[in-house]
Amino acid sequence: MTRNRQASLLVVLAHPDDEIFHGGVLAHLSERGVRVTLACATDGEAGKAHPSVGPVEDLGAMRVEELRLSCARLGIEEPVLLRFHDSARKERQRHDDPHALANVDMLDVEATLRQVIAEVKPHVIITFEPHGGYYHPDHVAIQRAATAAFFFFGLSFVAGTWAFISSNIALSLATTSGCLPATLLRRAGCFVRDSCFPSLKTKRCST
Repeated sequence: MTRNRQASLLVVLAHPDDEIFHGGVLAHLSERGVRVTLACATDGEAGKAHPSVGPVEDLGAMRVEELRLSCARLGIEEPVLLRFHDSARKERQRHDDPHALANVDMLDVEATLRQVIAEVKPHVIITFEPHGGYYHPDHVAIQRAATAAFFFFGLSFVAGTWAFISSNIALSLATTSGCLPATLLRRAGCFVRDSCFPSLKTKRCST
């Protein structure tokens, strides 16, 4: 591993708002000088806008803008957008869309992530656990691709990728090690999420 290189963390997720699950950890590490990069597989365009928002012409664009603001609030870099289509789930799943993440050949998704890894040169990669949290097809798909991309580089990766952590383990370790003080937990909820969580307004998220 290259010495004296800034610590680098890559978080690989499926939709805008998935970073909420990791907010305290990401903010904490960024404040400690870690370069934190978030790769988001889809724009989340197949989600459901909260009724209070009213008609939304382009939900994907709205959610991407929310993600950018969320990353800024957490003190991490601009998100890397992979631009696969949101697959939705259950009765709304887009089985006929060849560009929906769950329908794309996993080797193609893996190849896209390999490019991100080569550019970011992370020491640690975090993604979903194998069941995607609650079996969302996009969560499962990106977890599989991220795992394969990690093992493609493995310990032989010159830049020094050396650890791969599923999200539930990462959160468990972070919590038990005491690195999530109350201020960070509050900060983790400071997202502008009008599309899904309209109660989380900017005016309520001042730090």
